[in-house]
Amino acid sequence: MNLSTWTLAMETAAAFGVILTMLFVGLELRRSNIEASLSNTRDQLTMLSTFKAVTNDQYMADLVQRGRASYTDLNASEKIAFGLYLEQGIHASMAVYYHSGRDITDAQASMQSSERHLKAILDHPGAREWWVENRQSSPLIDFGRRRVDDILGT
Repeated sequence: MNLSTWTLAMETAAAFGVILTMLFVGLELRRSNIEASLSNTRDQLTMLSTFKAVTNDQYMADLVQRGRASYTDLNASEKIAFGLYLEQGIHASMAVYYHSGRDITDAQASMQSSERHLKAILDHPGAREWWVENRQSSPLIDFGRRRVDDILGT
């Protein structure tokens, strides 16, 4: 074999090595994206579980029940606690919506899940009263406010 044949063989081997390296990088990126997607899904489920677990406390369960019936009948400190409860629920539900299509769950299924969670949290007379009273001062971005308005039909 002469030098030019060796050079061609080495260049071919180097090109093959680059292709294998790029294939490996691509597979690692795919694996990393899948892991990130799974992590996003787990984080959303954790947020919802943590939010729902608040009512495992008997006082909070009673407060939520009374607040759902009538926000105006709550005293000042109960209104704060109930309002924060609702805000946490909205944020947890909106996280599902914001990640729709960016995790392992089908985008349409995530949007439906978010809507169902928001309805379960907000579709009560007391929650509606809270929203009317607190909509303008809500820390939600405009899109979030419109989403809650749509859910409540306001």
